[in-house]
Amino acid sequence: MLTSLLLATYALLQAEAEPAFAETTAFQEAAKENRRVLLIFSSPDAKQAAAQSAVLEPRAVKRQLQYEYVQLDRSEEPAHPNPDLRLAFMILAADGEELAKLSFDTLRKADGTPDPDRFLQVLKDHQTEPWDAMEVLEAARLKAQGEKKNLLVGLGAPW
Repeated sequence: MLTSLLLATYALLQAEAEPAFAETTAFQEAAKENRRVLLIFSSPDAKQAAAQSAVLEPRAVKRQLQYEYVQLDRSEEPAHPNPDLRLAFMILAADGEELAKLSFDTLRKADGTPDPDRFLQVLKDHQTEPWDAMEVLEAARLKAQGEKKNLLVGLGAPW
């Protein structure tokens, strides 16, 4: 009985700690890979969920997200009196600095349809500056030399 209680308590603590772990991991990955973090706030409203899906669906958006962003899903942001002004996305730097907030209203064209091009432009505007490969190589070489280790260089590209 006591064992079952302890296991249940442990499972509950793990479930509560999971979002913080996922968030920490996302920020660590973003820092390591020179990327940004995109928080995605899901909406229980079907119309807003469809609009959010529509801006995430185009191939150009998917490609931008795949190579430049670490995605982190969050439950719905606290309700706003105007549902259109509720937060849909937030872009953060790897150090946690807030770079941009996008409400459902900002993701629509004048006629009210979702605007993936506007979303893509915001993603491009907030992507990180690429690292200089020679500087990264030199830093790795110096680190390896200081630790008396060999350096293995892998040449590759995400495409």
